Amino acid sequence: MQPTFYVGIVGVILLALLFRQTRVRSIWWFFAIAQVFGGTSVATLTALGGASLAVSQVGVAALVYAVFAMVAPRDFLALRRTISTHAAGIALIVYAVIISVMGPRLFAGQMNLVAMRPETLNGFIIATPLEPRSSNIAHLAYLVGSFLTALATSLVFCRKLTATDFRNAVLSAGLLHAALGAIDAVSSSLGAGWVLDFLRNANFSFVDQSIGNIKRISGSLAEASSYVTFSIPFGVFGIEEWWRTRRPAPGLVGLAIWIVALASTSTTGLIGAGIYAAVLFPRLVVAGVGFAVSGIILGVICAGGLIATGVSLARPDIMAAFGDFISLLTVDKVNSSSAVERVAWATQGWDAFQGSFGLGIGAGSFRSSSFPLAVIGSLGFVGSMLMLGFIAQVVRVTFFASRVSSTQRSAGWAALFALVPLVVSGPTPDPGFVFAMFAGFALHPLLASPEHELGGRLPFRSRQPV
Repeated sequence: MQPTFYVGIVGVILLALLFRQTRVRSIWWFFAIAQVFGGTSVATLTALGGASLAVSQVGVAALVYAVFAMVAPRDFLALRRTISTHAAGIALIVYAVIISVMGPRLFAGQMNLVAMRPETLNGFIIATPLEPRSSNIAHLAYLVGSFLTALATSLVFCRKLTATDFRNAVLSAGLLHAALGAIDAVSSSLGAGWVLDFLRNANFSFVDQSIGNIKRISGSLAEASSYVTFSIPFGVFGIEEWWRTRRPAPGLVGLAIWIVALASTSTTGLIGAGIYAAVLFPRLVVAGVGFAVSGIILGVICAGGLIATGVSLARPDIMAAFGDFISLLTVDKVNSSSAVERVAWATQGWDAFQGSFGLGIGAGSFRSSSFPLAVIGSLGFVGSMLMLGFIAQVVRVTFFASRVSSTQRSAGWAALFALVPLVVSGPTPDPGFVFAMFAGFALHPLLASPEHELGGRLPFRSRQPV
């Protein structure tokens, strides 16, 4: 292991948090904020082929340790209920471990696939025979870490922490993420795009972030698509919380996140925003959001239309260039070499599923570009059903359960939208720590006190609008 400069900083922070009286709450905040720094490495793991130990992963380890060492031993009733709730996730962990260890060995040499770290020949990426690799261990650890994060989040919010703790930490992390994106955009426009490079030291592929003269926003992460993939669930959570509570702070944070995400010019952001807008606006119309809010929404739409009309009349060349830019991000991208390459990567999942007779070949065995196909190829039929079962639990809590809080519903919406960009870009069967964080909170059992649990009663919560 080769530590970086950040290992000392993170170590000091964690040591200080452990000596605080409210250390569990403090570590929860550390975990939430740490997720923003997924491109910042505290160490390079040479034994795993040079994989980076990111600050976000340290946050996961800290949360899991704090919950299972400080919370679980003191509340067995909450632990039992949480384990029961996460039965599908725990079963998925067990199957993922078994198939990720055995799969690459059982089917070694029987299929050629593009690996997680692709090999090249004369500048072209090539498929190589399946074999056990260090990437199996690394990506299995990510997958297990995600579902342990969901379990730990559910457990810590049963009785130890409150919905306010969750909301404040998540919105703060989202606001920091948006601020780093804005800093990246402003510094790049001033010719100082290197300003945030000190946060991007992980052993990732940091690709060219420009389209013509436009610098694509990546904040503290590796690329624009990663930035937007992270942004979408936080933006959804902010807007959903605003709609349910009518508090301005979550709405303003969510709006800021969406603005910077769209400014990143990532196709993923356009798709995510389009899908969420198509889902949100009909709900707002049906539910009724009040004259003031309706006026603001209508005013923004009209102002945008008037500005676009004025620019098209005064400077038609600008509108033509803007149209070409949008086409480059959407229609033209479908026929690009990158799109063709990603389609080929995605189909590897189905090939792996067939070649393994439905068993799967393990996490980290190949690179995909679609989360569903990555799950099918890596975890097979059993793992896919367990993953689907876990996601179905989130869907049930978000739309159909009656005894859940409004913040749980907002978190459920965020968790489901965390999967949207992964459908067209997910390289592995790991849904990610952010999905796990929101899903874990959405699924946490509502245990008001030990007396309620002993009596077999849950506190009544009226059904909230979905």
